[in-house]
Amino acid sequence: MEPAVAVHGGLSRAHEGPRSVTLLIVEDQETMRKTLHRFLQSAFPEWTVLEAATGADALAACAAHRPEVVLMDIMLPDADGIALTVQVKATLPEARVIFVSYLGGETHVARALAAGGSAYVTKDRLFSDLVPAILALAGSRG
Repeated sequence: MEPAVAVHGGLSRAHEGPRSVTLLIVEDQETMRKTLHRFLQSAFPEWTVLEAATGADALAACAAHRPEVVLMDIMLPDADGIALTVQVKATLPEARVIFVSYLGGETHVARALAAGGSAYVTKDRLFSDLVPAILALAGSRG
């Protein structure tokens, strides 16, 4: 069975030794957001991990902190994550957006990548596929 992850593009500044990278988690479900935060802080202890629960908070965090990596949920209470990615990429074209969603399938992946996403990971495969997707964007081998 193929992994539920699609990756394209590179992350030029991420994971180059001990320097810090800022990663923003955009996820409306608090339990999932906090779990991802702990998981990613453990995997990348030198990185700054931020959180946003809404599209509006995500845009504000992007403006204030200019994250290099954004984990984007597709279904947010106030925004569609795919449309939100277009806005994020307009202000932060160098940011790498990794979509995280319960929704799988070629149509969702194609729409997400066309909007500027760099990778797509389904939530049922997050803990096996997310770090490899981030490392693939960083040009590292995991």
